[in-house]
Amino acid sequence: MNKRILPALALFLILSACAAPAPSASPETQEPSAESPPSPTIVPSVTPTSPPAYRKITPSESLDELHIVTAIPVGDVWLEGLALSPDGKILASTGTENQLAIWDMETGTLLKTIPGSTMMISALAFSPDGSFLVSGAGDGTVTLWSVPDFEQVQTFTDHFAYINDIRYAPDGNAILVGFDDRKVLLWDIATGTTIFSYQGIPAWIDSALFSPDGSLVAAASGANTNNLLLWDTKSGELRQQISAPNGTRIIFSPDGKSLIAGTKQGILVFDIETGEETARMETNNDWVLSLAFSPDGDILATGFGTGGIVLWDWEQKTELQALPEEAPAENLIFTPDGRWLICSGGSGMIDIWGFDAP
Repeated sequence: MNKRILPALALFLILSACAAPAPSASPETQEPSAESPPSPTIVPSVTPTSPPAYRKITPSESLDELHIVTAIPVGDVWLEGLALSPDGKILASTGTENQLAIWDMETGTLLKTIPGSTMMISALAFSPDGSFLVSGAGDGTVTLWSVPDFEQVQTFTDHFAYINDIRYAPDGNAILVGFDDRKVLLWDIATGTTIFSYQGIPAWIDSALFSPDGSLVAAASGANTNNLLLWDTKSGELRQQISAPNGTRIIFSPDGKSLIAGTKQGILVFDIETGEETARMETNNDWVLSLAFSPDGDILATGFGTGGIVLWDWEQKTELQALPEEAPAENLIFTPDGRWLICSGGSGMIDIWGFDAP
């Protein structure tokens, strides 16, 4: 090799070595060794969409497929009171047999019976948290029962008259009672004392209830005029007096802006601020004994004195489906999950309507 080329070649090799990047000292950036396994390929997992375990009673379903999925026999009695625990697991009933019956909602099994007082237990309600059941009797006795053992906790006997309706306040601190002698009383549970005795009632009370937010108390009396009354819960001030002849069953709309009355002239809807009628759903000139909203507020169910249930689209105010019941539908309750509609009255049965059985 030419001796002139050797120094030049050596200089080139030295310069090339200096220009090459030095390997990083950090272990995170070192090249993997020949023995290192290749990195696995990550494939995103896909969770399959499961169909709902049951069908809810909603306007989007085929409501003509509704049927009685379970019928709980209660004997030859008229059921005055019916209440469902907030979790939908326990059903309480009472009637002319003068006893309180506790049922397992899933199985229809009778869990316990409790003898009534000297007069029939006529009304029932669970507390909002499901810790207590309150009952009202024909002699005016109000009894508080613990749940789930249903032992007697407290008794109120401040007023002696037949109790037609009883409700828990939404906050669970008070009980509203509607009596047959034109009295609506609000009782403090902690002290057992009367907070208010609401005034201006023209006749006996059939229904008494709180608005969804608890700010108003409404009552329906047996008078033909000015029979629907609205009071401020805290002050007792009479806010509205509305005429709805034969409108002895009432319910607030889910948003609390309307009061609905079941009458022989139809299902009447009133604005609570103005007292004006805003809508009417025509019926068959029959007594309305019960009203209930589905949990989502989309369906209003009405039960009639000659038997039968009608489901209404609440937004459209139109009839969705009629369900046959041979006996008067005194009580209607939707389960909290919207799966079933419970009906009781004079048939000797508690009928559970739905698409599928428990």
